[in-house]
Amino acid sequence: MRKDLETTLVTGKRKPFWFVKELIKYRELIFFLTLRDILVQYKQTFIGLAWAIFKPVTTMVIFTFVFGKIAGLPSNEIPYPILVLSGILPWQFFATSLINSSNSIVSNRELVTKIYFPRMALPLSSFGVAIIDFFISFVILVILIVSYGLVFSWKIVFIPLAIFFCIVLSSGLGLLFSSLNAKYRDVSHALPFFIQLSLFISPVAYSDSIIKGNLKIYFSLNPLTGLIGIFRWCLFDNISIEWQSLCVSLSITLFLFIIGYFYFTFSEKYLADVI
Repeated sequence: MRKDLETTLVTGKRKPFWFVKELIKYRELIFFLTLRDILVQYKQTFIGLAWAIFKPVTTMVIFTFVFGKIAGLPSNEIPYPILVLSGILPWQFFATSLINSSNSIVSNRELVTKIYFPRMALPLSSFGVAIIDFFISFVILVILIVSYGLVFSWKIVFIPLAIFFCIVLSSGLGLLFSSLNAKYRDVSHALPFFIQLSLFISPVAYSDSIIKGNLKIYFSLNPLTGLIGIFRWCLFDNISIEWQSLCVSLSITLFLFIIGYFYFTFSEKYLADVI
């Protein structure tokens, strides 16, 4: 009688930063997945890419009316609409990339269960939509700054650094929640709520200069506080950086990336079974 054969795949010990080589090897797949996500995002929409303008501008108008006109919050001598929009852009990048990356494994279950490729390609390829939205919205911010007669700070050359920190934070949490979402579908329900909550506990609609004393340290535990602060510092001369708070925010950003990376690589081998 013929016995059933059982095949066991054993993964050898991986070298440090093995994923870099793997991602380079599968770069064409990552490009295809990124392009697909961008096309799907705006497929069969009436205004198409204009949604990248409509969402931040609408939020800016509402926040300007509620927090600027009614609440009368200070804006560090920066026109309030510009202050708000300069906070919305990094937050929107974070929110869009995190939502898309957290759903990337589940929405591509057919690929995950049928063929091999570095699973990390899925969360990372989902950043395409967030990057496109960011640059379109950034053009609107530039137009708004020019229309108010403001002069750009020389520090604008550090904008790519601010974007890089946003990517580090979003990718770390994206790796973490994409693997968690594959096993626990509650993540896809809870995450949008907490992302929306982060809009109000981050200095989007207000300047972090209104936060005084020991509260600054507590607010800096939210990594978005430091990232939004860097972004505004790059744009405006009269925005200063609280280095202690910034170091706390960046340390937490790096910590979350490390946690997300190691948890994803640990759970990667089980994704096809639990998805």
